[in-house]
Amino acid sequence: CSPPRTFVNGTVTLDGEPVERASVEFFPRDGKGRTAGGFTDAAGRYRVEVSPFPMRVTVSRWKVVRQDSREVSEENPAGDVMAEMFPPRFSDRGRTELLVTPTAGQTVRADFMLSRNKARP
Repeated sequence: CSPPRTFVNGTVTLDGEPVERASVEFFPRDGKGRTAGGFTDAAGRYRVEVSPFPMRVTVSRWKVVRQDSREVSEENPAGDVMAEMFPPRFSDRGRTELLVTPTAGQTVRADFMLSRNKARP
């Protein structure tokens, strides 16, 4: 018999606006167990199957901030210069302040209403 499936779902917003195509990743706090992740839809919603252990969470999304002819390459023909939309306190695996504790066999809701300013989530 397989163990019951465990999920986390919710919405990601940044400064009050839903974020499409944000990466939401879950890492066991103790370093044991599997990592999991997914992406948000156009409304900022996500759903990820996770291990039922306390998790650290990162939320990230890269965006084009400008184009630069010095950045043109075969892999980057437009010369896009990218930047992370989310501050490191949400996007950096070693610095994230986002935590969730899923319960085995259940779906846990975790909305991440994030802000670029220094206020905590």
